[in-house]
Amino acid sequence: MKNTLLCLLALTIFSSAITAQATERLPRQERPQAQKKPRRNIVGFRAGMNVNTVVAIGENRMVSDPRISFHVGISYQILLSNRFPLYFDTGCLYNEKGFREGNLRGHIRNFDLPIALNYHFKLGRKVSVIPFAGIYLGIIVDRRFTLGASQIIFHYHSNILPRVRDLKKLDFGGRFGVNVAFGRHSYIGISYQPGFYNITNEIYRAQRNGVWTDHRRRMRNRTWSVSVGYNF
Repeated sequence: MKNTLLCLLALTIFSSAITAQATERLPRQERPQAQKKPRRNIVGFRAGMNVNTVVAIGENRMVSDPRISFHVGISYQILLSNRFPLYFDTGCLYNEKGFREGNLRGHIRNFDLPIALNYHFKLGRKVSVIPFAGIYLGIIVDRRFTLGASQIIFHYHSNILPRVRDLKKLDFGGRFGVNVAFGRHSYIGISYQPGFYNITNEIYRAQRNGVWTDHRRRMRNRTWSVSVGYNF
């Protein structure tokens, strides 16, 4: 029994030595490497373009022409699992939204708080695809209508657009998209943000079955965004 154990010990030592020697002879890029753990916290800068419309439902359902604007802000990702690259994704974004109807421009300026979950799928050593889903909470800090180059209209009204004074100061909606990260720093992404919250208090009168009654108009944002950024 003792001789058997000594033989097994000798074989183990010999095989370990052979394996170590073979590994040393491999080129550096072919040597086995320990898998890197996901980063626990990721802080980033984001900026990009918005294409925004509004959907208004009153006597009829109408969609505005798209308005192109921009967004800029910071993001903060917090790792939720030690085993999987699942992150809680939040931050703060300044968002220019709005709508267009002919020469009229509706400007809605938000500070948005995104709240989402994302997952980092590795595609090789330096590329990650990051789908995400969640919501956003928005505070409307400025809202105005302009006609032509500079004239500000405070009480404009049309079939699709409410009066400025009837626009609310809060917004809420979904946020879905996919990002691509290159290495530890570079980033590009696309997202869709459908508004869930009615952002107008406007009451309009309509005749139904021969009777004039008051009805509340509904208006919601719809935004497509393309972002680029840098993760620190």
